[in-house]
Amino acid sequence: MTRRNGTPFALLILLLPFLAFLSAAAEEGGEAYDLDRCIRTALEANRGILLQEVEEDRASQRVREAWAGALPQIGLEGTLNRNFKRPSFFFGGFPGGEGDSAGGEAAPSEDVVIEIGNRYDYTAALSLRQPLWVGGKVGAALKAAKIYDRAVDQDTRSVEREVVLQVRRLFYTALLAAEEVEVYRSALEQAERNLEIARLRRDRGLASDFELLRAEVAVSEAEPPLIEARNRVRQSENDLKIALGVDLDSAIRPTGDFRFEPVPPERMEALAERAVEARPDRRSLALQADLLAQNVRVNKADRWPGFYLIGSYQFQGSSDDLDFQERERTTAYSGGLLVSYPIWTSGATTARIRQAEADRRAAIIRLEQLDEEIRREVRSAAFDMESATDRAAAAAKTEEQARRAYEIAETSYENGLLTQVELLDARLALTRSRVARLRALHDALAARAAWERAVGLSWSEEGS
Repeated sequence: MTRRNGTPFALLILLLPFLAFLSAAAEEGGEAYDLDRCIRTALEANRGILLQEVEEDRASQRVREAWAGALPQIGLEGTLNRNFKRPSFFFGGFPGGEGDSAGGEAAPSEDVVIEIGNRYDYTAALSLRQPLWVGGKVGAALKAAKIYDRAVDQDTRSVEREVVLQVRRLFYTALLAAEEVEVYRSALEQAERNLEIARLRRDRGLASDFELLRAEVAVSEAEPPLIEARNRVRQSENDLKIALGVDLDSAIRPTGDFRFEPVPPERMEALAERAVEARPDRRSLALQADLLAQNVRVNKADRWPGFYLIGSYQFQGSSDDLDFQERERTTAYSGGLLVSYPIWTSGATTARIRQAEADRRAAIIRLEQLDEEIRREVRSAAFDMESATDRAAAAAKTEEQARRAYEIAETSYENGLLTQVELLDARLALTRSRVARLRALHDALAARAAWERAVGLSWSEEGS
C-alpha cells in the first residue's frame, strides 16, 4: 500500500469527511451555550446573588444570636494586684513619750499606724446568669430572627428572577442577531444568483447593460446589512458574556430554537390570580411586616420586670510573694434570683414602642401598594405578550406571502417576464419580512420572559 510520510493514504481518504467536519466546526467557533446553561452560569457568577448568599449567612447567625439570649451566660474574670504601698489604718490614744505622770499631768497620746494586706493579691470569679423571664423579649427576638432569615431567602429568590430575566433578554437578542446574519447572507446569495442570471441574459441579448449594472448594484447593497448584522452578533455576545461572568476573550456560541409558543389563556388566568402570593419580593415585604410586629413585642417587653437566675464562684488569695500557700487562699460561692424592673425611663420606652408601631404600619401600607403594583404589572405584561404574539403571527403570514411572491418573481425574471427592478423589489420585501418576523419573535419571547417574572414563576417552572 502506498504511504505518504508514514501514513496510509487510504486512511487519509477515510478521515477526510471527519476533517471537513472539524473544519466546519472551527469556522463556527465558540463553545455552545443554550439558554439553560446561560442561566445556570449567570446564577453561579452574579455578584448580586453572591451578596445575597452572604446576607443569608448573616441571617442564620442572627438566629443563633437570638437563641443565645435564652441560654445561660457564663463569664470568668480575674485580677492580680501588686500593692506598692499597702493600705493602712490608725489606732489612736495610746500613752507614749518620756516624763513622769505622777505630778498630775497626763502623758501625750500617740497614734499607731498599722499596714494591712500583703504585697500581692488576686481575685477570680466565675459568674452565671440565666434568663428566666424577661417579658417575652427572648421569644420575640427568636421569632424575629427566623422571620428575617426567611425574608433574606425571598430576597435571594427575587434577585435570581431578575438575573434570569436579564439573561433571557440578552440570550434572545444574541439569537436574533445570529438569525439576522443568516437572513442577510441569504439575501446576498440571492442577489449574487440574480446577478449570474442577469449576465447570462445580457450575453444572450435578452437584457441590457443597465439591467446588469442594476444587478451588480444590488449585490453591493446587500453586503453592508450583512456586515452590520455580524457586528451586532459580536456586540450581543459580549453583552451576554458580561452577564454570565465569562471572559470577554473567550468564544461562546448561543444555541437554541428561536421560536415562540403562546401561553394558553387558562394558564395565564391561573397564574395571574396567584401572582400576588407567588412573588418573592411580595413575600419578603410581608415577612418584613411580621418582623416589625415582633419588634413591637421586643420594645413592649421593656415595660415588664426581668427575672434572672444568678450564681458566682470566687477565688481569692493574698501573699507577700507569688507563691500562694493554701492558708493564703480562700473560695466563696453564692446563688440567687435577680429581679430587674424599670420603674421610670423618662418616656424612652414609650417612644421606642410608638416608633416600632409606626414602622409596622408603614410596612403594611407599602405591602398594600406593592399588591396593587403587582396586579398592574401582571396585567401590563399580559397585554404586551398578547400584542407581541399577534404581531409574530402577522409577521409570519407576511413572510410566507413575501416568500411566495419572490419565488414567482424569480421564476418570471428567469423567463424574461419581469424586470430586474421588479425582482429587486420582491427580494427586498422578502428580506424585510424575514427580519420583521424574527424581531417580532424576539419581542414575543422577551415579553413572555417579563410576564413569567411578573407572575412569580421560578426558572424551573418557566423552563417546564
